[in-house]
Amino acid sequence: MSSMKPNRRAREKQRHRREILESACDVFAEKGFRKTTIQDISHVSEFSVASIYKHFESKEDIYHSLIEDVLGIYYNTLKRKTSGVESPLEQLLIALDITTQMIVERVNFCRFLLREFRPNLYATKDSIPEKSADVYWKLINFFVDIFERGIEKKELVDLPPFYLTISLLGNVFSFTSYWVNTSKGDLSLGEDQQHIIPRVFFNAVATKPLPARFVPNA
Repeated sequence: MSSMKPNRRAREKQRHRREILESACDVFAEKGFRKTTIQDISHVSEFSVASIYKHFESKEDIYHSLIEDVLGIYYNTLKRKTSGVESPLEQLLIALDITTQMIVERVNFCRFLLREFRPNLYATKDSIPEKSADVYWKLINFFVDIFERGIEKKELVDLPPFYLTISLLGNVFSFTSYWVNTSKGDLSLGEDQQHIIPRVFFNAVATKPLPARFVPNA
């Protein structure tokens, strides 16, 4: 029976691809997508321009791959960590813990995302953000499904699940923007900061008290 494990060459190719994406993320976060050149990415990554083109067709391809890879991992982590959890409210709290951890660990990606990624229902399919919108809508639907079940179980107030999702992610976006833009490098959040989003949001929409870990001085 043949092994499905990638061979050494394939593993090396995957590693090089990740290193290029990480370097591109740092440059995009600093200079913005439009001002960044392949030469900039080459300089930071220490891969030649020719080597970069062996992995990616264009700067736009790097943009999409970066978003799809990181948000894809985030989405899969949300699905895995909330699987088997009966309470929709607890699923949402777990999802926010994962989100906060991702923000801290991927601060430059968040800087890039805040600066460059604006999915738009009315944008043309040829626009750069829309080409990476599928993973964005997967995340939207993930939260909508949980809110629907939370309303059915009477753990959450009966408001449109899509609007609750947009409201929650709006809170996440606003706090992320504040944290990222006021940090000077790596991001470090205290426990009180990590729990501020669920306290602000779910004090308004939850029909039962939050677990003790989200209540100051509990």
